[in-house]
Amino acid sequence: MTHVLKWDTVIILPLILLGSAWHYFYTWSRGYPPLALVAPVNESVWEHLKLVWFPMLLVSLPLLRSHEPRAYLVSRFGGAIVGMLIVVLCFYGYTALTQKNVLWLDIVIYCLACIAGQVTARRLLEQGTRHADALIVLGVAITSAFLVFTFYPPRIFLFECPVTEKYGAAG
Repeated sequence: MTHVLKWDTVIILPLILLGSAWHYFYTWSRGYPPLALVAPVNESVWEHLKLVWFPMLLVSLPLLRSHEPRAYLVSRFGGAIVGMLIVVLCFYGYTALTQKNVLWLDIVIYCLACIAGQVTARRLLEQGTRHADALIVLGVAITSAFLVFTFYPPRIFLFECPVTEKYGAAG
């Protein structure tokens, strides 16, 4: 078993725990604005995608120097994108069917997203991809979108906090 495979397997539980704690970082900081850029500021689906994106990239840092940085970054962006897609598709899928939000199901979806993201990242690193440039551009765009949309979100359902019916850091 390669050290990347070991890391990607061993890190799944700590990743899930980190992402769970990540949910509360902004609240625990009493609304510290720089933390709002990387931690959820409300209960919108968009803000919850930060629970996948930033923790997955953070837990990848220890192995960055042991690989060709570009290939490693591409694999991590790809894994995080897959994880976020799972969250969005599963959340909107089950809420469309049930017409309600179920916390335990949200947690299961998050865990599955983390596992799928790590598996995808490992496979991309092992097998490579001819879409590396697109994944880098997409990864930078997603990171930039999190930074901008935290304070200037579009007024669409993905960004609306269901609790306050507000958007972004105002919600």
